[in-house]
Amino acid sequence: MKLPSNTLRFALIFLPALLAAAGVDVPDLETRIRDSGGDVPASALPELTNPPPAPLPGTGSDRDGPQSVDAPALSEAPIAPEPPEGAIEPSLADADEGKGKVRGWASLGAGSPGTLLGELAVGRSGGDQSGFALRFAYDGADGFGGESTGSGFFDRRLSLGFAAASPGLPQDIPDSPDRRSSVTASSLSSLRDLRAESRSGTLPWRLSLGLSERTDGLQGLNAEHYSLTARDAAWQASAGIPVSQAAGLHSSIALSGAVYQSFPDRPGTSVDAPALPASAVAGAPLKETGGYRLDPLVSLSLLRGPAEISLTGAYGYESLVGRGERNSGYAALETEVTLGRIFLDARGGFYLASDAQPLFPFSLAARWESPSSVLSSLRVSGGLDAFRSSADTLIEKDPFVNSDLLGRTASDWYGSGSALISLPAAQAAQLPQLGLSADYRSTAFGRGILTPREIDEPVPGQSAGLIPVSLVSRQSLETALSLLWGSSFWSAEGTWRSEWLQGDWADPARGLEASLSFFDAGAKRLWEAGTRLGLDLTGSELPLVSLSLNLRPAQALSLSLTFDDIVPLASGTSRIRDSLYAGRSGILALSGRLDF
Repeated sequence: MKLPSNTLRFALIFLPALLAAAGVDVPDLETRIRDSGGDVPASALPELTNPPPAPLPGTGSDRDGPQSVDAPALSEAPIAPEPPEGAIEPSLADADEGKGKVRGWASLGAGSPGTLLGELAVGRSGGDQSGFALRFAYDGADGFGGESTGSGFFDRRLSLGFAAASPGLPQDIPDSPDRRSSVTASSLSSLRDLRAESRSGTLPWRLSLGLSERTDGLQGLNAEHYSLTARDAAWQASAGIPVSQAAGLHSSIALSGAVYQSFPDRPGTSVDAPALPASAVAGAPLKETGGYRLDPLVSLSLLRGPAEISLTGAYGYESLVGRGERNSGYAALETEVTLGRIFLDARGGFYLASDAQPLFPFSLAARWESPSSVLSSLRVSGGLDAFRSSADTLIEKDPFVNSDLLGRTASDWYGSGSALISLPAAQAAQLPQLGLSADYRSTAFGRGILTPREIDEPVPGQSAGLIPVSLVSRQSLETALSLLWGSSFWSAEGTWRSEWLQGDWADPARGLEASLSFFDAGAKRLWEAGTRLGLDLTGSELPLVSLSLNLRPAQALSLSLTFDDIVPLASGTSRIRDSLYAGRSGILALSGRLDF
């Protein structure tokens, strides 16, 4: 794909400057509807990701990742109980003695069908010097559903990430880059942290840069092409600036952006497609797409006793080849008050985009926390969201979605509540924790969301093998119940989710996720064995069952054996996605990891 000359000039001008600038490490949000900007899942059964060859830090991500939105939402994900103290996940910052030291690991694994896994990570966290982290990862498999290798039933992921932070700030191994990052609730939270750090008179900063490539086989559903490839280059940067220490004025700035590209690969093969709807193999030829995004943000805050007042302004620009461009602007005034264990937050703003009439999003939120009490935490929030709903971001979850569309402005009325309860338990066990949540969303002012839809007939102009996207209004009520329990040698976790309302954007769904693990009670954790289970209680999906065994024969060496998604292999069936494509299943892999 050839990007317009102005796109290339833009990338050449800004990318070097961004590499030298300070950066933001935007944390993941558990946003469970595809590109919705909200907390309500499109399916109550989150997709179980393929377990890594070893419990590597920084590789986990939320089901859909952070949503690219133009106006931040204050809605919060259901409270997830903290893991038991015995469940150790190694990272660059897992011990105080590791701060300021360069640490890392290398892992390599292989398995069936056609599976190859690898990772190399190195970094330094905390201390008196700037922290940094660098991570390279590869994950590929070929031969889904019992098909032969080379027939198009494959996928592979390649990523390179770099992150850095000013002295004193924690820095861990970065995950894959996220080109969707914009003014999200998580990025605002990160800016608040930087503003707080700047009150010491320093200039705290963060930087992250990532490159990624993913290729997915078309499995014979397109007569012209063998596979699809998507490439991303994404960056995020931010800094906290002390304006006036005496007056309590502090500022923070952020800049994120991305250049992305998607294109079909070599000509198709002669592999026979399964018996599927005619629309799966008939349609327009696949074509190259691509574009870029830029999202600057600035905020100014005034701290007075228990209250902080902040003014935030943001601008969003995106361009998609052949589809034009989109501009958006957002301004908001927010007040945060801390009264002992009670936290109050109120925000009102103005949102304007080139594809929509002005909107006035607002949010009210309250949180109470008492870690030592039976009721450990209670949160409620509600208001009006305005955010960007985009087809191109849907490919993060589903690579076969048609992404040749500019983002659109969506809006929701929402309300959510959650609670975390610590139940009494026997002295030998960790306190069991119970999490409860409910989230409601309803499309406002006819500004619906973009979401994939089933293919049941040919779609005019739709490329063969791609999943079309529709603009729909939605009304959703989702509830979740989570339980976490454990001791010094075992831990168990379960989550039951249910979507109660039906609409064009999703079907009613009920799902159960559970995990159980046993491990060495010693400090060195010489072994660990576990299982993960996912059940679609509506009966429309196959159960997800995975097993894992980790051994540590030496302090710096660990070995892992994983058997992921056993049911399709045992039953002789395939796990199907989008009613068209076979997905990964029955992956048996052996890997080793060396820490240094």
